[in-house]
Amino acid sequence: MFFHTVMIILHRPPKHSSLEHLQSVAEDVDICSSSLSSILQLMKVYSKQYSYSALPVTFIHTCASAASIVLLKRALSAGPHGTGRNARDAQETANQLEQISKVIDSIAETWVSAKQSQASIASARE
Repeated sequence: MFFHTVMIILHRPPKHSSLEHLQSVAEDVDICSSSLSSILQLMKVYSKQYSYSALPVTFIHTCASAASIVLLKRALSAGPHGTGRNARDAQETANQLEQISKVIDSIAETWVSAKQSQASIASARE
């Protein structure tokens, strides 16, 4: 998961990028989306055998990075130049954020600082 977190960090566009800029870095956004998918899949596989509470504190950053890409995808699909959010995109985003939120809730039992990430994700959802 650390590899995919680093890929997101290296390729994630700046937070306040214009939509025109985001279109010019479409390949970077695709890399981030691919890493997001891998992280979500690895979370599912890991949870079948182990508890998230055993993961190191750096896992909070992995969750926050994954959530940032979900929120970026949501903003792109809802933007004025985007295709508009269809029900499938909205549901996928909601499911991904819910999965990440559940993981953060479970690691917050071990790492209290995870609650700050959870609060940031909750405020960004609104």
